[in-house]
Amino acid sequence: MKQTLVVLFLASIPLLAGCGAMSKKQAQLSKGITLLEQGDYQQALADLRSLAHEGYAAGENVLGAVYMGGVGVPRNYAKADYWFRKAAGQGDAQGENDLGLAYFHGKGVPRNYAKADYWFRKAADQEDASAEENLSKSYSEGKGVPRNYAKAVYWAHKAVVQKARLALKELDAIRHAETSP
Repeated sequence: MKQTLVVLFLASIPLLAGCGAMSKKQAQLSKGITLLEQGDYQQALADLRSLAHEGYAAGENVLGAVYMGGVGVPRNYAKADYWFRKAAGQGDAQGENDLGLAYFHGKGVPRNYAKADYWFRKAADQEDASAEENLSKSYSEGKGVPRNYAKAVYWAHKAVVQKARLALKELDAIRHAETSP
């Protein structure tokens, strides 16, 4: 369950890193994630299902993570895949990466490293650090792509840079909060 909460937290990063006011859907997603973390699964799932059924990609992806991890619902890889695919179909980088992970591990779909790498690449092209790490691993291990250590290092480096940028944004937000009245 700890791993699932990490996935859910990662899904909330765009909310935390964004500037300005949250949209109504972002606020509802943030509330749903908080309710999941607090163990109020019934209300959390109601909020997340509502967002997903409205076609909100981030809500679709988080609902997929809920089904993948079995958080407040029975674990259901097919439903997880369905929601990851919906989010990925809208170009949601986290949905693309999570769909890639489903293919990589054969969860809800047949294991297919080439398809996993396709989805990792789509997310990595949007500078998703997790997808960049996953591509690095694929190149390092030669899964779905020919083993290529130069490309593995390239993608690992990009992931490190992305994570450093996120950490710097968080530091700036903390410093700004400390200096604000």
